[in-house]
Amino acid sequence: MARKLNAARISPLEPLLLSFGIALFSGIVTFIATRDIIMSLILFGVAFIIAIVVFATLLLMMPNDDGPEKPREIFIPVLMREDPPAAAPESTEAESTDQSISDAADGAGESDADHGRS
Repeated sequence: MARKLNAARISPLEPLLLSFGIALFSGIVTFIATRDIIMSLILFGVAFIIAIVVFATLLLMMPNDDGPEKPREIFIPVLMREDPPAAAPESTEAESTDQSISDAADGAGESDADHGRS
């Protein structure tokens, strides 16, 4: 069974060789048609890149046969999730310090108003 799975896998060299073959064919056909080496080299490079991208995309779409079939996780947007609301944290020392600072600021504002300052 393991041998059968290994035979079905594609080595990383195969898409490169197929892309090179496609690019070589397009480069040779272009050179025969136009007799312009620069144009055939440009088409060779473009065909190689396009073939690599197509093969990589197709390889990404292949299923993974590493183990038993697992259910795929379905993407659910954050706002659509039905998670229970988190409990509010209890008051911490930082919150009490913030409260005392705001109380001190309120007291300072009253003293400025008493002196005629705004």
